Amino acid sequence: MKCGECKFWVEWEQKDGNYAESSFGECHRKPPSVRMEEGKGWKGKWLSTNRKGWCGEFIDKSDVWV
Repeated sequence: MKCGECKFWVEWEQKDGNYAESSFGECHRKPPSVRMEEGKGWKGKWLSTNRKGWCGEFIDKSDVWV
């Protein structure tokens, strides 16, 4: 039950444009937090997590119908 196996986790895109397995990504279980960034206005940011992290709201990707 790790973030990398959860339906809500989205791994970060690699710099070369490939989606090779990376160690970090974002949890999309809850809405992004919104912050004011100087010179850029309001920006939304998802929670950054490690592929090996975990939480109590895990749902296995294989249990989800597409």
